[in-house]
Amino acid sequence: MRADLDTITSDVAYLKSRGFSGMRVFPQWRRPAQNPGETLIDAAGAIRSEQNWDHFAGVLREAGSCGMLVDVTFNRESLPDFSVEAYGRGIAEVARRLKGTAPHVLFDLQNERNHPVHDAMTFDTGEVIRLRNAVKAADPDRIVMMSTLGGPDESVSLALAASLDVVAFHESQSAGWYEHTAEQVQSLLRAGRPVYLQEGARAPDRGVNCSAAGVSLNPWVRAVQIAHSAGAAAWTFHTDAGFQLGARRFQDAIRACPSESEFVDALPTLRLEP
Repeated sequence: MRADLDTITSDVAYLKSRGFSGMRVFPQWRRPAQNPGETLIDAAGAIRSEQNWDHFAGVLREAGSCGMLVDVTFNRESLPDFSVEAYGRGIAEVARRLKGTAPHVLFDLQNERNHPVHDAMTFDTGEVIRLRNAVKAADPDRIVMMSTLGGPDESVSLALAASLDVVAFHESQSAGWYEHTAEQVQSLLRAGRPVYLQEGARAPDRGVNCSAAGVSLNPWVRAVQIAHSAGAAAWTFHTDAGFQLGARRFQDAIRACPSESEFVDALPTLRLEP
């Protein structure tokens, strides 16, 4: 929401050229010092402005024009006094506006449900069901999921109880997290739904060193290979460089972390099938 469309066009083309088939965006994300007026939805559950909508829709169009999927991840804790009801109205309005268009877009109804860092990230199963139903009432074909903490059993349980279309799973944020990927994917497949490994560890503060020097195995290269072999439908490169895109292009920012840029450059040679 803070990057201009020329930058987005350039970055989407860059990602596509490196073999990426999708990207994850947070239209509600903001740090405490950032302007809440830049978010897509306001605390009353309305689209904040047509200007913000046009910008958001432009991002989706740019990705779609390159044949890329877009995971639109919402997060309620971005705004103070954001009730579950207003939050649901806002997401449903986004779904209503996208109905019949943007088939490449799927929704994560809340990033990391039940994370202890913020009460607004907590949703009980009934609330998840109501959010899911609100989106489906507005746009029956929209694919929905909700990433949740608690391990594979909790993710499977929520997907089944709330009739979610995808199991969105966040792996451990520590060194060697991918050593458990295969067994986790097998456990998640019990839900009978596509398994989306939505977040793994990232650099530099989540168990992955930015320095590529002296590293015999790039952690993200190994992670995506294991995820693919285990049967995951999708895997996200959880990059530190992509957290703030308002100041410079992703393709420029990523060079500050050699191991991240090494992965991006290596991805086209991995020949992973969709």
